[in-house]
Amino acid sequence: MTQLSGPNGGVHDPRAYEPFIRLQPASVGPEQPQDAGSIRIPGGGELSGSAEVARIWLEAMARGEWQGAYNLSSPELEAAATDAAVQSNDPPYELAAKFFQQALGGHGFTDGSYSGVERDPASGADVASFSLVLDNTETVTLQLYVNSELLVSDFR
Repeated sequence: MTQLSGPNGGVHDPRAYEPFIRLQPASVGPEQPQDAGSIRIPGGGELSGSAEVARIWLEAMARGEWQGAYNLSSPELEAAATDAAVQSNDPPYELAAKFFQQALGGHGFTDGSYSGVERDPASGADVASFSLVLDNTETVTLQLYVNSELLVSDFR
């Protein structure tokens, strides 16, 4: 099993971040109704549904449902995860490991809110932004890039 080396020499495994954290909208209004512990995210950017895809992908990561996040990932992200899975033979797990290490510095997150979505002309993707509170209490901005096929193509 691949483990992630975190700050201060700690060892982090994405499985440690399985508890589901409900992502709350920054403000709830008529265009952002809440339902049964999940949120509906209004559109934005140019791709209808891109913000919702980003939310579902991030919630899958938060729940430890890496296959679900993998299924909503672009062929390029899937290929990178497959290449990294030489030892584990588990591309969805490797995608999660890459996400937690590269985007979150080896930390999990305990809370989060949706900030908005904008079009990125350089990549041709819609970029959904989330504010996440990491397990070390630091707050970071996560950007999920959603391509024209409504697949997550990058995270930063």
